[in-house]
Amino acid sequence: MGSLQHTLRFPRRNRLKSPLTIRSVSRDGGRLYGDGFSVHWSPIAYPKSDRTTTAPRLAFVVSRHSGRAHERNRIKRRLREAVRINRAAWPQPPGGLDIVFRAIGATAANSAFENLRQDVKRIFAQIGASKKPQHE
Repeated sequence: MGSLQHTLRFPRRNRLKSPLTIRSVSRDGGRLYGDGFSVHWSPIAYPKSDRTTTAPRLAFVVSRHSGRAHERNRIKRRLREAVRINRAAWPQPPGGLDIVFRAIGATAANSAFENLRQDVKRIFAQIGASKKPQHE
């Protein structure tokens, strides 16, 4: 069971943890909207030369205005699962991509999961098809 659980997780290389990077992607990157969330994305500013995959680095942000801790955790879990299910649709540009999912209110917690999953898939397709914003 341990190996199955390990394959369903987000690998460490796909997690975006740095608050400075999350802030710069949110401020300077492209922006798209889903039902109850926004997605900010930007090419990785300083890609590592030893990076073997072009899979994006992802972060999930839910503000305190979205509710109590258990409600915010539920929103993050739902967004994370919708992204994980759509792993095949992840945009994979050369050099990598940073993507920040930011919940807007409690709408992401209350919408139907299928709608959330379809929004994530649509947004990944739009990111893959659009011209990437460039860091200066």
